[in-house]
Amino acid sequence: MDSIIFDVDGTLWDSTDVVADAWNQIMEKETDMTPNLTGAVLKGLFGRLLPDIAAVIFHEYPKERQLELIEACCAKEHEALLATPAPVYPGLVDALSILSRHYPLYIVSNCQAGYIEVFLEATGLGHYFKGHLCPGDTGKAKADNIRTIIEQNHLQHAVYVGDTDGDYKATHEAGIPFVHAAYGFGQTENDGSCHTVRTGKLIFNSFFLIKNTHSCFDNGMRIFYVLFLLFSALALTWVIIVTRMVSLIRCARFRCGRGLGRCYGRLRRRRDLGRCCGRFRRRRGRWS
Repeated sequence: MDSIIFDVDGTLWDSTDVVADAWNQIMEKETDMTPNLTGAVLKGLFGRLLPDIAAVIFHEYPKERQLELIEACCAKEHEALLATPAPVYPGLVDALSILSRHYPLYIVSNCQAGYIEVFLEATGLGHYFKGHLCPGDTGKAKADNIRTIIEQNHLQHAVYVGDTDGDYKATHEAGIPFVHAAYGFGQTENDGSCHTVRTGKLIFNSFFLIKNTHSCFDNGMRIFYVLFLLFSALALTWVIIVTRMVSLIRCARFRCGRGLGRCYGRLRRRRDLGRCCGRFRRRRGRWS
């Protein structure tokens, strides 16, 4: 694995309540419909392309009018999200900080142009990501945008993290591994071929390929260095002790003269002291 590509809604943050309120304002102002959208309703729609979402919400209107209304909704939601940023999932900031040290991070989402930029500006997380794409930028579906990110950045072993079955299918079509953020908005037809993250602390607590692997490696290296320094200090101390003991033993075996006792207990440093192995000269009844 050499890179990670993220979805946005249901993976990095949950903006559905803020968006529902913004869209209800447009519905009340621009249509005769009852503004009854909720975050729970949008959770079941997010992940689809905007024209498909518009067809569900504004089904009473012709397609051209649906697109006009959904564009108005998107513009309103951008204003609302910049004024009141949606909450990111717990542990996200710490996770991105760790992951970005080891891998380049990217975003590919089925959203309108400008939405990813709003997410990055509202959360202040833009410096963690190397690039992003969406259908609003390219006119292409998610699988094609994933391929484009891979080709543009020369990625060899990218992984995609998303929360819906649409994410799973797009990733499968693009030919890269999928990590399912099961805490998000949707389910997947998981056949056992993808890793599943079941807590909002993500990628964040249990993305074992990344955070845990590198944390364990980093901690292991720190422990290794500490132990290495400790054993080196102990070994050096032992060498000094043994060397001193050998020197003292040699001195103990050498008699310095009549009644003078062992030389290691009586010798004092003077000019031309020399070694204790017999080079001392007796002058005027004292050692010098």
